[in-house]
Amino acid sequence: MTTKYIWTLLGGQTQAGNALNNTQTDQFTVYGADNSIISIGGNLIVNGGYLAPYGQDTGTSITLQTNGVPGLTPPALTSVTDTITLDGGGNSLVSNDPLTTSTVSMTVYGSAGGNMVDLTNNGGTTTLNLGGAGNSVTLNGNASNSVTSTGGGAAVNIGYADDDLFGYSASVGLGGTGNTVTGGDENFTVSGGQGTVTVGDGTNNIAMTGTGNSVTVGGGNNTINAGGDGATVNILGVDSENSPSFNGGSDGPDDGPVPPSPTDNVTIAGANDVVNATYENVNIYGTAVTAAATITLGDGNNQIWLGGTGDNDVTVGNGANTINATGDNSIYNLGSGPNGVTLSGNYNDVNVTDPNGTGQDTVQLGAGAYNSVSFDHAGGSVTGTDTTGVTTVTQSAASGNTVNVNLNDGTGNISLGNGNDTITANGRFTRIIAGDGNDVVTANGNRDRIRLGNGDDTVTANGNHDRIRLGNGNDTVTANGNYDRILLGSGNDNLTALGSFDNIVVNSLSTSTDTISVGSYDTVRVTNGTDTITANGPNDVFYLNGQNAGTTVSLYGNQESVFLGSNASATINMNPASTGNTITVQALTSSTDYTGTIDITGFGSTDHIDLQGLGFASGTDAFNSLSYGPLGATLALNGGGSINFLSPVALNASEFVVTPNHGPV
Repeated sequence: MTTKYIWTLLGGQTQAGNALNNTQTDQFTVYGADNSIISIGGNLIVNGGYLAPYGQDTGTSITLQTNGVPGLTPPALTSVTDTITLDGGGNSLVSNDPLTTSTVSMTVYGSAGGNMVDLTNNGGTTTLNLGGAGNSVTLNGNASNSVTSTGGGAAVNIGYADDDLFGYSASVGLGGTGNTVTGGDENFTVSGGQGTVTVGDGTNNIAMTGTGNSVTVGGGNNTINAGGDGATVNILGVDSENSPSFNGGSDGPDDGPVPPSPTDNVTIAGANDVVNATYENVNIYGTAVTAAATITLGDGNNQIWLGGTGDNDVTVGNGANTINATGDNSIYNLGSGPNGVTLSGNYNDVNVTDPNGTGQDTVQLGAGAYNSVSFDHAGGSVTGTDTTGVTTVTQSAASGNTVNVNLNDGTGNISLGNGNDTITANGRFTRIIAGDGNDVVTANGNRDRIRLGNGDDTVTANGNHDRIRLGNGNDTVTANGNYDRILLGSGNDNLTALGSFDNIVVNSLSTSTDTISVGSYDTVRVTNGTDTITANGPNDVFYLNGQNAGTTVSLYGNQESVFLGSNASATINMNPASTGNTITVQALTSSTDYTGTIDITGFGSTDHIDLQGLGFASGTDAFNSLSYGPLGATLALNGGGSINFLSPVALNASEFVVTPNHGPV
């Protein structure tokens, strides 16, 4: 049978209850101000109200204690149930002695606020609903706690930092602004209100409203909505040590269920938000961000979505990171990845720190312009850009990783290392530099600049006024524009340049085998090698020095010119229907040193051969020096070489010109 004691206080009164344990109950009704209740061990019911002339209850003080009641069995304040319902503000509930496995509920209606609760309820359940502003709550963590404070300015403290009270739950509902929540390693659910939340290693779910919020959590799996503008979120890892990696924490085994690789979900909005994390996997949902977010994350596998117009600054560590952003003027500092970045704004800077070149990063630029991507030693790909502005893509010159670049219609400034790179750039004035890899380059704009190293490169340049300079690999070049300048090295090169007014230089070795086909009004200089050259003409000029026997030059246009020097040997096939072609053969140092053999077919009546420094007194002298045989006419040279006009041939002295020049052509 339960014993109940009933009390009524009328303001300014102090009364201790009689209930000694959970089989006895003290029931109080309070009116007026500044009543004081002392519970000495039993159940407690307190109800406030209004009664004239005493007025509305306010400033009620409730103390839970066992003082003066020694030796109670069962122990006092064990498994009691306290239910407190008040209307006015300024109330206090204090446990001078701890409760155990008890149920405590306190509701304060009205908006006066200023309530204070300082309660220890080990293993119990505490539920507080406090109206008004300026409420203060201090509760133990090893309990099931629920706190609601509606008016702002609340200070809620549950547990203590690094208390290792894993598995207990704490729910805090807030209203208004200027709130503060602190706690330990319990699982916190915090909702509503503006202010500051600092909790530990539990599994926390925090959803704030308003602007200027600050949320700090430890090493658990957290879900955080930081509210609007100016939010700050700090994720500090186990024991809030802010270490770059999980180390078990200072407590060692006491860290219980804290995961070594937790996942945090963070939602931010508005402008000027800040998110910091260490080694955790952090997903940031910032599609409602308007500008100027600052994100600094560690070596976890992070995913970031940012909206708005830009000015964002994102730094992530060496995990597998994904970034999607719409803004301009953003900076993305990435670790060794692999990283995936998708951007749609302008003026973005993507910087990878990967000195060991372990990452493979993917950057999609969308329609943005004036973007910059730096891979360090990493490999990866860059795609997309606008038709305006310049997009810069760089990689360490020492890197051997592959980068694939496709700038769509944009103009690029591209500088890569020694990987086997693939580059497509459609905008004009693109600059492309790559190292010694086997590169594939397609440049469709005008006035592009392409400079590659010693790999086996494939280049297609479809614009006009392009500049192409390649190293000593076996290169394949197709240049379809006009006014191009092309410089090739000592590999076995295959060049097709069917435009007009190109300037081509090929610096071959004697062992090189080059194939060159040009259009019209081109100037071609080739040194050494065994070459196959086709002139589709008209008005091409070829300067050939030191060619091996087996070199073939085919002239299909009119007004073609071939200069042969440095003892070059070649077969020159001329179109019999073409007119006005000139072949020049020049001695290197003296009339006795030309040892090359030159075979000529299709030499016509309007064509000329210029013999420079070869010892002939005149064109007539050279003509008269011809010897004839079944295969045509042969002009023997003093150095042992010869010029052979192959049948059918009809020559006259006017086709021969003699000048005294010497040296390479």
